Formats: sequence, C-alpha cells, structure tokens
Amino acid sequence: MVSPVAFYYYSDDPAQNLMARPSYAGNQACFSNFLGVFGTGNLTVLTADLSASSVRFLQGLVPASQMVALPSTGSAAAFLQMLTMLDGLAGAALVYFVDGPTMHTPDALTCLSEGSQIADYSTLYDSPAMYTGSGTVSPTGLVGNFYVFHSGETTRVVVTGSAHWKFTHTPTLNIAATVERLLQEGFCLMPGIKQIVCVHTPTFLSSLSQPYTQATFNRMWYLIGKTGTAASCIPAKATPAVTAYLAPLVDWQGVASTT
Repeated sequence: MVSPVAFYYYSDDPAQNLMARPSYAGNQACFSNFLGVFGTGNLTVLTADLSASSVRFLQGLVPASQMVALPSTGSAAAFLQMLTMLDGLAGAALVYFVDGPTMHTPDALTCLSEGSQIADYSTLYDSPAMYTGSGTVSPTGLVGNFYVFHSGETTRVVVTGSAHWKFTHTPTLNIAATVERLLQEGFCLMPGIKQIVCVHTPTFLSSLSQPYTQATFNRMWYLIGKTGTAASCIPAKATPAVTAYLAPLVDWQGVASTT
C-alpha cells in the first residue's frame, strides 16, 4: 500500500461556510476523521482565516513544522502553494490534496493507494454533479458537467482489490497524483525561488469567481489536459462536507460516528 504525502486545506473562511453543512461534519470533526484514517506522518496542513478555536485545536494535533499559513484564502491558492512544496520529493511519490473539510471512510487510505495505480489522477469522491448534464440544475441545485448524457458519463469501470473505479472527465480538487504528474502539467518550479510558473495559472485562478461545481470542474480540466486519466471511486470513500455535494449511496453520518 502506498502512503501519500497529504496536504489538507483547513480554513475558517466565512465564504467557505456559507454553504449548508451537515451538523456532524464541521471543520474539526472532519479533520479528526482524516487523522484517524491517514495519521500525521506525511501531512502538511495549509491554513487560512483560522479562528482562535481552530488554532488551539490544530496545535493540539499537528506539530507547528507541519502547518503552513497561506497569504491568501481559497482552495486554488492552497493548491498552488502545495505545488511550490513538491521540490525534493521523488517523482514517483504520491501526493493527496484534500480541499477543505472532507469525510473519509475507514478504508480510504487503502482505496486511494489502489486508485493511484490505475489512473494519473484518482479521487475518493464520487460527485453527484457527475450525473447532472451541462446547463441543468438538479433538485440539489448542482450545476452539471458537459460530459454527462442520459444521467451519466461515457466511461469504463474497473475493479481493484477494494473498490470499483469509474473513469471520469474531471474530478474535483480532492485528488491524488504523483509529483511527476503534477509537475508535468505545464507547472514548473523556478530553481531556488519556490515560485510556480504555469501557462494555466490565470485560468486556474479565474475559476475562483465561478459557481462551486463549475469552478472545480474547470480547475481539474486544465490540470488533466488532453492526455491524462482520472478515476473516481464508486461508491465514494470520501466526500466534501457540503450538504448539496455529499457523495451518494454512503451513510456519511454513520461514517462520522465510527471514525
């Protein structure tokens, strides 16, 4: 089993918390759940807009050397910060980016390792938006992706030792990929400067002003490009803690109570 180098974006940004959240899946509960599954060994916490309560909470769980305060807020900014921190890691090292409060099932680590063996990008999240066509709004208010026809993507499904995987045109930012893959997507580190230079960066950052689903769709579309592959675990082994975007077919409240 491959253990990833994990980057967890933790923020108390009021804008992030405008969306309805399950009562059992607050920031601190989700982070505790994550630690119960992945531990702290290869973890960096990217923080923004922390409340005093969150500062005390994180200090009690994660060494200060593993926390990085971001100069600006937003998941795209956190992702770009992560890219500047890959220097020195082996190209084959698996990196897992967790975009804000996210619940994980107990077997998520095993499944993530398996997913990384079958696709360039793997995600434990099966987004309900992947079953909603472009330009339509589902009963939950989801804006769909434009690769969906007849309530699904044209794809293929494969099975690994612990899960089924659906190849998808774009996951969200809750993804895992190798260092080599991330840095060959047009991103490069200027030697000794720790600065990302990328032809996609303006488009990537402009997605911050778009609706949640469309923003994450577009961000990953630019990362994956024309030659990459992405696989999504079905049923999901992780979900963002947003009521409208909970992955289907999983008792997430039950997950919260057991991890």
